[in-house]
Amino acid sequence: MLCEHCEAFDIQDFSPHGKSFQESKHGQTRDILSLKRGQDAGCAFCNLLMEHVREGLAMAESVKGKELELSIHVEANSLGGDGTQKSLQDGLRINRFFVSIRPRYVPYDVAAWHGKWPIHIERDLCVISDPASPARKAEDVVGQWLGHDLSSDHHFETISRWLHSCLTHSQCNQTLSQKRIWNIWEVPLPLRCVELLSHGKGIRLRETDGQRGAYITLSHRWTADTGRCGTTASNYNARLEGKEFPWLSQVFRDALKVTERMGVRYIWIDTLCIIQDGDGGKDWRQEAPKMSQYYQYSLLTISAAVSSPAMGIFNAKIPDKIPQKLVRLPYRDSECCQKGHFYVYERGVGLFAQYEMALQASQFPNRGWIFQEWLLSRRVIYYTDYGLFFECQAHSSKNDSQELAQPITSSQYSPKEINLHPELRWAHIDNTNSNLKVRIGLGKTPPEELWYRLIESYSFRDLTRPEEDRLIALSGIKDAFEEILQQTPGTHWSSEYIAGVWISDVHYSLLWHKEQDSLNDSKVKNLPSWSWAALIAKVRWPRRGQVIPACEISLAGQPEDYEAVSSSPQRISLNLESITSPPGPIIVPHSLQVHGKLIPVLLRQGISQSDELQPVMYITDFEETFNCENIRQVCSISNPYLVGGWGSLEALEVQERLQRSQGATVFALHVSTRKVHKSAIRLGSLWGSYDIFEVLYLDCVGEGKYCRVGVGRIYEQALLDDFSKVNKISFELV
Repeated sequence: MLCEHCEAFDIQDFSPHGKSFQESKHGQTRDILSLKRGQDAGCAFCNLLMEHVREGLAMAESVKGKELELSIHVEANSLGGDGTQKSLQDGLRINRFFVSIRPRYVPYDVAAWHGKWPIHIERDLCVISDPASPARKAEDVVGQWLGHDLSSDHHFETISRWLHSCLTHSQCNQTLSQKRIWNIWEVPLPLRCVELLSHGKGIRLRETDGQRGAYITLSHRWTADTGRCGTTASNYNARLEGKEFPWLSQVFRDALKVTERMGVRYIWIDTLCIIQDGDGGKDWRQEAPKMSQYYQYSLLTISAAVSSPAMGIFNAKIPDKIPQKLVRLPYRDSECCQKGHFYVYERGVGLFAQYEMALQASQFPNRGWIFQEWLLSRRVIYYTDYGLFFECQAHSSKNDSQELAQPITSSQYSPKEINLHPELRWAHIDNTNSNLKVRIGLGKTPPEELWYRLIESYSFRDLTRPEEDRLIALSGIKDAFEEILQQTPGTHWSSEYIAGVWISDVHYSLLWHKEQDSLNDSKVKNLPSWSWAALIAKVRWPRRGQVIPACEISLAGQPEDYEAVSSSPQRISLNLESITSPPGPIIVPHSLQVHGKLIPVLLRQGISQSDELQPVMYITDFEETFNCENIRQVCSISNPYLVGGWGSLEALEVQERLQRSQGATVFALHVSTRKVHKSAIRLGSLWGSYDIFEVLYLDCVGEGKYCRVGVGRIYEQALLDDFSKVNKISFELV
């Protein structure tokens, strides 16, 4: 049953030419009293709206004041399958309603200025129509109910439409370094692929080196079942003949089905296409440098982001896929003639929240290997517990109804690239609503900043064997970044890259610090203390500024003195280097040769209160977030009560020394001088323009050898003068 008002519902009001456009901005507004009357009279749509805004109304009542009457405003999501606004000739293409609460009579712009209104309802209303209905044929309502079965024809038709649309995006037809991919259907094939034989005759491992075509890649978590499927030296020849595939994991079988249904002949699965055992790791070392190309040139990547891989990718739980309280509304065409109906129902969990929970349940964002696969893949289909999500370079993730997964932040609901929290989601750049992948594709992030944003997003992710994989799991991103450097005119960076650090930017690279919420971090034993890669934790770099290097830093020793860190032939996850890189181990030096000034300083108790820490950070031109427990006062040896700087410590042994005594002596290396201009706060003599020393804190571990224990800044003139009293010395930083 519908009330008189809802019986007259006209979806054309959401058009720019709709009759209520001037009053309600592509939507419809109803006052609360009218909706309550309709609800009391048994109107299904009024009841749906009132139930939908129940929690929001409680919030609104607390801020509205007695003089305001409230109304509910409904806006439509009018995005096409590719996430772009359609022309007026294409129909409204509505698949969602967004609901907000606002004062009935207060002008919208004035209310927004006060920052209280409108109050947006996080969950959205899904708008769907039957495939043969007039609403669908006119492309006014394009939302669809696909059902539970992710292997259904409807789902594959949706994937095909999305892929066809994505291939028209210029950003999606270029690599991470923006190299043009002219024909995705005729790209160089990997050394080997799994070939799907015609007429359902099975599969075989195929040597495809030197051939061209299209292929799909699979991104998956390594499980106990994965190893049982692997190609080995003993079954390799048989697999070339289509034999020796007695058992495949359900994820692999489902991925093969997706490939077949998409009409693609080849799929690349690391476990099947790289020899896992029996050759001493030779094939792994040859294939690892090629995976960057494999993922960037694939037609699409299937992401098995399900919480239970043993059940495959089609058996999603889909807890929110059954429509509750389905309401039928009349459909009126552009001539105001009623022609059939369409349907509205409430999503139990907001789409953006669904996307978050799906990734959290799969544990995908926490894995170091998978981060690289995601970043390099041009198109990704996520099979999750909440259904399908699609992602490409041009637009944020969408679900299987072509709905953009985006936070509710704007009354206009324009498509925004999502910014995902680092523990649950993929990538982050400070607090902006910008998808890192989209920013790279559009060239929005300067190369000198891009590398550090990538590392910040990768640094805390899990690796089963960090001693072996910490750098290899990043090598493909490193290679793509090197291509970006080569294409950037005027860059001062060279290609000398060691232990995750570009030597030409080594002074800045050494200034990484452990971020505030770095918990359960651990050391990587075979990596040098000065590299961010030696610590599995969230790390960040300070904002660049007017900085002058204060010491000379170069690689110590000769290449033959470096340690070769090879990968494990027993566990093959996705490692990425460029196709042109020679096969071989990743080389890691033990030390840097430093010629600079060292002075002993005393580390004292921490700065326990954030209100004490904030002015110190401001005056030292440091705008990042720290865990106060890791921040220590830095004092002069000659005057232990003179606090002249601060330090952020990551070395556990130094923290333990501090707990056992009133202080701990370490050495401060003057890395660079930062020119600061501050006038809002005065700290002692610091005000206006002055110099701050950026330092590393070191421990002596042998004659002429030091290791890093922390990072920080020195600002007190007495400590700055101590540096001027000593000469530069040469030593090894290990």
